[in-house]
Amino acid sequence: MNGSLPSQTTVCVVGGGPVGLASSVLLSLQNIPHVLFERQPGTAIHPKAVGINQRTVEIFRQIGIDEEVLRQSGPVESCTQTAWFTSLGPKGREIARRHAWGGGPYAERYAQASPCRYVGLPQIRLEPILRKRAEELNPSGVYWSHEVDDVAEDVDGVTVSFHDRISKQSGQIRCSYVLGCDGGRSLTDKLGIHYRGESDIVDMVAAHFRAPISEFNMKSHFISWFINPDMGGSIKTGYLYHLGPYPMKPETEEWMFGCARLPHEMAHPFTKVDMLDRLHRTLAIPDLSTELISLSHWFVNAKVATQYRSKGGQVFLVGDAAHRGALGMNTGIQDAQNLVWKLALALRHPKQNFDGLLSSYDSERRPLGERVARNALYNMRAHPDVLDRALGVSFEKTPAENWVAMNQYFDADDSEAGKAKRQAVKDALEVLDVEFYAHGTEVGWYYELPYARKGSEQAYKSPQLKFNGEMEPCIYHPCALPGHQLPHAWLIQPNGERKSTRELTRQDQLVLFAMSDAWERFQHDLVHVVLIDGLHGRWRAEDGSWGEQSKLGPEGAVLVRPDNIVAWRFEDDGVLGEANVQASIEAVIRKVLVLL
Repeated sequence: MNGSLPSQTTVCVVGGGPVGLASSVLLSLQNIPHVLFERQPGTAIHPKAVGINQRTVEIFRQIGIDEEVLRQSGPVESCTQTAWFTSLGPKGREIARRHAWGGGPYAERYAQASPCRYVGLPQIRLEPILRKRAEELNPSGVYWSHEVDDVAEDVDGVTVSFHDRISKQSGQIRCSYVLGCDGGRSLTDKLGIHYRGESDIVDMVAAHFRAPISEFNMKSHFISWFINPDMGGSIKTGYLYHLGPYPMKPETEEWMFGCARLPHEMAHPFTKVDMLDRLHRTLAIPDLSTELISLSHWFVNAKVATQYRSKGGQVFLVGDAAHRGALGMNTGIQDAQNLVWKLALALRHPKQNFDGLLSSYDSERRPLGERVARNALYNMRAHPDVLDRALGVSFEKTPAENWVAMNQYFDADDSEAGKAKRQAVKDALEVLDVEFYAHGTEVGWYYELPYARKGSEQAYKSPQLKFNGEMEPCIYHPCALPGHQLPHAWLIQPNGERKSTRELTRQDQLVLFAMSDAWERFQHDLVHVVLIDGLHGRWRAEDGSWGEQSKLGPEGAVLVRPDNIVAWRFEDDGVLGEANVQASIEAVIRKVLVLL
């Protein structure tokens, strides 16, 4: 057993994937003593997640790894399109392509939404970056090949039992809180927490391989999908995306090919031979030299834990332990950001009752996890249904019948049947935009804060909602309303320093953004005041976008949490004219921090 392992600490993080490592970094930056246990000997060996949305990159910027993430990620143009092909071989044809993830006409919208861009970087390259940062900040607190066997809560804290998988020695450590970031493999059953949703929906396999494919004009297609008439369409083919290392070179470039296992393939294990056969038949590139690096297998799930906080209140589920489905890594890292600042505040002020604030982790993040799971399930089922149906291709048809249908789409003589099919495909691609141009889903989510519900002074209708009450998935509508993310606007100091509004929030305080100097009276132990365009303000809005995005008048202000969520909105400075200003300020802070 590692002799440096303490007998007690403040927080124990269970799981050393991207969410656990990000949690560790966030805890270190808050000066919270902690240990991290990961059962595997090191970081991921399979590519896994690859798309990192703007909100997550902002968190990476906050924790000091954004430059390294960008250095190792694909160039901007490599994440701007998705495309569909019959195959990549001599007879292969491109069916369609679509701008996505901030590419083409969407670039301006994405640039206005965040100081960061969408990034393509596989988990196998991201995790070492997070690991390095976690171990820099907590050099004696990250333990690999350590598996947690039990978590037991009592009135004084939590006892975590574990064993070293190499030495076979076991031990225990006491802590105040546990963050379960292990994908739910060990904690949920022990805590009596269940999942709601659908499990084992599709049996998936993925090949991480090396092959010279970029020469087939694939560098701009972040994800390429295949609908091969000979193989029965999407369900019997697969999808492909590049993994770097960047810049890509034919002799070193790596790829991930994924596909669903078919019912007749369930009777025996899906071997490397099976995978290479599927890969070569799908791509149809003659004499393609492939080096298989790894083969992984998983089931598609869309389920969410019934609670993110244990009954004892000292264990929190974070990331895949709380929700399983697409966008899981992004959502999980954002879970960690939501939780850690609340833990830090509770630990810094032990005489205050922050139980309500800690419980808000569940009430804020679980509805979001449920929405992400629903969207992921819809996208997974829509992909083969919508486009294959528009093309008239099906695994129930013969290859000849499928080619007749496909050739109508490619029809050179512009027949009525061809026109109708091309319109159907266009309509199908617009349906699929909820997956590929999902800016609203990626960064437009918000929380329904308990003190900002209908009938309260902080109640506002979110512009992110459509007329039917559903979330707008494609377009992000920035606003400075309670529960929403602080709008991004570039600010400049007299010395030329340029920062986003989102870079001015603090991890140990709320931040009040205002224009009128009168708001300096709001300064408090828990509140830092930032003046924009005020008489004594250090910051000037670069292009007027702050006023446009916030919709605040010159006397208005917004109070913002450490996770960049607007906590309170003041339409004017009336609160400053009240008889007991300090009491009014305290009352707002108590509501925002759910102080009991």
